[in-house]
Amino acid sequence: MDAIKRLRKDLFTNRGYDPMIIPVKNWSHTLNVAVTFNLDDQHLTWKPEDYGGIGAIRVKPEEVFKPDIMLYNAA
Repeated sequence: MDAIKRLRKDLFTNRGYDPMIIPVKNWSHTLNVAVTFNLDDQHLTWKPEDYGGIGAIRVKPEEVFKPDIMLYNAA
């Protein structure tokens, strides 16, 4: 058995690893997360040369499509 297979077996099988169990005791730290999503909307493309060289504009969030985003693994 090669070293990687042996290590994986030791970590995930022999030690009874369970991904449903939080990996620390007495977790009490606050975790702040910032997530950025970019979506290229094919309906909002143009040739800058057709619009005086304008390559980007600002729009209000309610003017564009926003996909539904769900948070998984929320405790």
